[in-house]
This record gives sequence, structure tokens and C-alpha cells, in this order.
Amino acid sequence: MPLLSGVEMSVEKLANDLSKIVTSNFASSVELIGWIVVIDKELYLLDCKYSEDYENSTMIRISDRHIMFCIRDKILPLGGGKSFLFHKAKIKGSLAVSNRQTIEILTEELFVEERSGSFIEIEIDSDSVKRSREKYEKSFVHPPEGWSGDWLDLIAPPAKPNSVKDD
Repeated sequence: MPLLSGVEMSVEKLANDLSKIVTSNFASSVELIGWIVVIDKELYLLDCKYSEDYENSTMIRISDRHIMFCIRDKILPLGGGKSFLFHKAKIKGSLAVSNRQTIEILTEELFVEERSGSFIEIEIDSDSVKRSREKYEKSFVHPPEGWSGDWLDLIAPPAKPNSVKDD
């Protein structure tokens, strides 16, 4: 199902070809396929063949982390864990070097796989990002003190145990 132009590159292949990309001044768009995930409040695309320790897998940073909130509007989140997103995604965009000296993708088009197996387009224009960000940012980016690390606790805090009284 060609969602973009039909030419896709894996994150791993892109990472292996970085020397060529750097010398080409990032003139062309790329289309990547992988797993979209939130790590340390940033948005990344992991390679399709990510390792068990996915936080240390081959990945490309998505330049606008706030796109995660647009995805949250359209895709059912996971049932808990470190990231509410861990979905297959296809991204079209331009590559750039961030101020952290890492390669990132400036996203132009984004499709994310829903549980049904079909890919849906995520609206990532500035108005959509702003609207979604206003809905979700406070709880996801600024968690309360003592947060467990499980994103589900941000929207449904765990119940406090009732004290049991002996009769």
C-alpha cells in the first residue's frame, strides 16, 4: 500500500548511510518506516528491527516532539508502560542536523498503523499540533512529582490503598 511515494528506507539503512547524507547537505526528502515511540519526552522512529532494549536501538529523532499529541488524538494509546506510543509508522520528511549534532527528520507527512492494521494519516499542520498540544502537554511533558514512569498513571492515577481497620 504506497502511502507516500512508495520508496521507503529503513531507519537502520539511513543510519548506515549517514556519511553520504551529511555530505549531500540533506537536499532531498526521505521516506522512512519504523516504530514511533516516545523516549525521555522526545519522539523517535525506531528501525523495524529494533532490539529488546529499544531505547538504545537505531533511531532517528523526529524534530517536532509535539506531533506526539496529534498521534494521541487519532490512535489508541498503549495500555501502560514508558511510552503511550509504540506503533508502526511511515514518515516523509527532510533530514537535518539538530543543535545536539544528531540527525533528525523534519516531518512533512505521517501515517501511523492502528490496531486494525491499517495506516491512518495524522494531521501535523501547525494548527493541529497546537490544538493537540493544549489538550495533552501538561500531563505528559510535566508529570507530577513522584510519577511512577508509567504514562497511564498520568491520566488515571493509581488508587491509593484503603487503610484496613481491624474490628
